[in-house]
Formats: sequence, structure tokens, C-alpha cells
Amino acid sequence: MAAVPAQKPLGVVNEALQQIAYADRLVLNKTDLATPAELDDLETRLRDINSLAQARACSHARTPAGMSRKPASWTAAQSCM
Repeated sequence: MAAVPAQKPLGVVNEALQQIAYADRLVLNKTDLATPAELDDLETRLRDINSLAQARACSHARTPAGMSRKPASWTAAQSCM
């Protein structure tokens, strides 16, 4: 989770942190490259940022079923916002 440092210089937007904070789904890819302890730490940090997002681990870009599709409640107008 090196892309989400704890702090950035004043005036710099942490885009990765914002994406995690506003996400309704988090897909954790390449989990086969991390140790169980690293995955636990990552999941804890993600929950601290966004406790409501649905998170799923995957490896080799095999996305869990239903995680890559838009929720049925989304409309085309909302997608363009």
C-alpha cells in the first residue's frame, strides 16, 4: 500500500486515498505477492479509510464475481458525474 502514504505535502491531493475513501468496492489484486501479515495490515488500513466499501482479494487479475460490474442502482447519468 505504498501508493497511499500517511501524509502528502500541503496542497497536494492524495488521489489514491480519495479513491479508497469514495469507493463502494475495493478489489485487492496481486494478493499472491503479499504475506498474510501484509494483507491483514492492508485490510486494516483500508477499513480505517472506508469501513463501508465491499473489499475482495484476488490474484492474477481474476476479479471476484460481481465486483467489476456497476451496481444495478447506477444510471448512465450518474456514471458521467
